[in-house]
Amino acid sequence: MRKLVAFMAVSVLPVLAAYAIFDPPGPATLDLSAIVRDQPFQIVGTKTNSTGRATNYLYFWKDTTATTHFTGSNLLAIIEHSFKTNFPAGSQIGEHFENLVVVDSTGTNVIFDPSSNSVLTTTFDNNGEFESATETQVTTVSSNGVTHSGSYNSTITASITYTYDDTALVTTNQTQFQLKGLMVKKSMGNLKTGFQKIISFEFQGTGGGPVLGVPTILTGTISAKASGAPAPP
Repeated sequence: MRKLVAFMAVSVLPVLAAYAIFDPPGPATLDLSAIVRDQPFQIVGTKTNSTGRATNYLYFWKDTTATTHFTGSNLLAIIEHSFKTNFPAGSQIGEHFENLVVVDSTGTNVIFDPSSNSVLTTTFDNNGEFESATETQVTTVSSNGVTHSGSYNSTITASITYTYDDTALVTTNQTQFQLKGLMVKKSMGNLKTGFQKIISFEFQGTGGGPVLGVPTILTGTISAKASGAPAPP
């Protein structure tokens, strides 16, 4: 019996290793607010008030901001501008291994990764990521041999920073912003098949910098889901 238990414990390790490396891509929803200076501080009106002894001159000044909705299509257009390209119809922003990438119309295939050119990168701040997980493993021993099955649930929490910098690629309408915040990613997997499902990816943050040459403050959320696919061989 002791030999059987030892064999079972060792044989579980390859199952976990194969499972841990797989993370399917999925379409991302950007729900951000872009705040820009709408009108610089300037005179918008004057008024004169005269009395018997003096005249008062009133000057009215105003400085305003404007807020627009910043979505995945906006980020996709910025990436196209940075790399001087046009992606196929239906292309969208997706999430893959915490990176923001360009995926096809199905959302399951990565067609371009801006991080490969250090234009749109993701960094984990301070202590990296913390994981909370539960796992159930089942080892079956029969006349046909030993098989493994089970499930895995994980929640990863981290402080991350998205950095966009295309100053090395374009000389006009440059984009150079950072967006820092809290990321929570939940997933579940099948230890037998290697099939993983991203239950939810949520990021909430604030940052800023020039966007297409315009000083901008960005704040809001990024969310994503993926149905998963078989793990690679």
